Amino acid sequence: MKKIDWTAFTVGLGFGGIIASILMSLRSRANLPYAAASNDNKNKLYAPPAFRVTDREKLFESIRTSGLAILTFVDRAGVMRAVHLPTVIMPTLSDDESSLVIGAHLARANQNAQELLYSSSAGPTQALLIFQLTPPHEGYVSANFYDKEAAGGRVVPTWDYTTVHARGTITTHSSEDGDGKLLQILNALTNKFEAQAIAKKPGGGGHLWKVADAPAEYVNQHMKSIIGLSFKVSSLEGADKLSQNKSVETRQRVAAGLRNSGSIAVAEAVALAI
Repeated sequence: MKKIDWTAFTVGLGFGGIIASILMSLRSRANLPYAAASNDNKNKLYAPPAFRVTDREKLFESIRTSGLAILTFVDRAGVMRAVHLPTVIMPTLSDDESSLVIGAHLARANQNAQELLYSSSAGPTQALLIFQLTPPHEGYVSANFYDKEAAGGRVVPTWDYTTVHARGTITTHSSEDGDGKLLQILNALTNKFEAQAIAKKPGGGGHLWKVADAPAEYVNQHMKSIIGLSFKVSSLEGADKLSQNKSVETRQRVAAGLRNSGSIAVAEAVALAI
């Protein structure tokens, strides 16, 4: 068999072309069922058994209560991109009860939106969404939180956090499509975050602003300057790294240390996990 000159191949095709070819081959796997099992352990969330979250409802709840998520994907030049955006679960865009679709939107002027429109013209785009709870459940665990004397000084700092990674495919939507999906996403996003804003007010209560409160012609004009995104999840993974690999006494010390350092949300999560 003739030996392939991979150096020449790489130079001739270009790294961008190689990445693009790989992504096109991955598109054939875009219709994997939600949370489909895979024997490929590459590019997955690192979560040792003590920290791994497998409960579907808990993962869903983390997404429901999240604020800003990070969307990552590879553009046409093979460059990795990341964009921050609020998200919402969209049951109305799901094919069936077992599938999970997440909605979001971007300004058309955002270069990431232009890249997604370009790649979506050839089919759904492979992407990764990273979620953290609101308020952020993360904090620095100082070595001073531990009983250094009892451990003979054998302690090191770490970081405790919670996160959810969703892998799947993106489809873009615009007002010109005429199917109303962009407006559905905007309504769902507004309803979610208006409810969260009201809940944070002392005593609660107040008016929940809705998209329909704005003049229709203003909304229609605004929608021309944005695109909607529907993210169909193919796999969902979560990690709650909350010092579960430590003794109960140590975890209590960690919770107290985090609380005293101002990391209240993750301190409460550590305490609840004991």
